[in-house]
Amino acid sequence: MKRTITYENYFDKVYGCMIGKCVSGTAGAPYEGMKQRLNLHFTAEDADTTLPNDDLDLQVLWLDVLENKGISVTSDSLADSFLANCPYSPGEYAVFKRNYRRHIHPPFSGKYNNPYYLEGMGCPIRSEIWGCIAPGTPGLAVKLAGMDGVLDHGSNSVWAECFLAALESEAFFDNNIERLIRKSLSYIPKELRIYALVSDVL
Repeated sequence: MKRTITYENYFDKVYGCMIGKCVSGTAGAPYEGMKQRLNLHFTAEDADTTLPNDDLDLQVLWLDVLENKGISVTSDSLADSFLANCPYSPGEYAVFKRNYRRHIHPPFSGKYNNPYYLEGMGCPIRSEIWGCIAPGTPGLAVKLAGMDGVLDHGSNSVWAECFLAALESEAFFDNNIERLIRKSLSYIPKELRIYALVSDVL
C-alpha cells in the first residue's frame, strides 16, 4: 500500500520529534543514572537552551553518513564515521571503539566483552533518525536501526531500538498510540524480554 505525505506534514512531524528529543534530553540530563522517581519541572522557555546530548549528536552523524552513502548504508559505514568523528568515549562507546580498533566488526563489536552495557538503553535512544528518514516504512526503519544498535549493544537493546524506530516511522501516518505500539511489537521476536515488557505495559 502506497502512502503519501505532504512536505509540510513531514516537516512538522520531524520538527516535533527533534524538539521533543532536545527538550527531554535537556530535562533529563542532570539526572542521568539516578534510579528514583523524579519530579521535574520544564517550561517552554527552557527549550530555548539545550544541553549537549550525545544521543542526538550521533543521529546527526548518522544523517551525514546517509547524505554521503545513501540508503544502502551498512553497520561498517556507521562504525567508521563513529570512530572518526566521535571524540568522547563514555561507557558503551569505549567498548565499541576498543573492539572496532581490534577489527571486531558489527554485530560483534557490540557483543564482545560488553557485559555491563550489552542491554543498556544507549542505542534505543538513537532511534528517532531511522523513523524520520523512513516515514511509513517501518520495515526499513527497523533494518537501519538494527545496523545502528549492533555497533555497541546486543539482544534486547538492539530490538528495543528497532521497536521504537518502527513506532516512529508509523507515527507519520497514525496518531493512535496503542495501535502504534501493537503494530511495532510485530517487528520484535516474541521470546525476548523487551517484547514481554512492552506487552505487560499495554
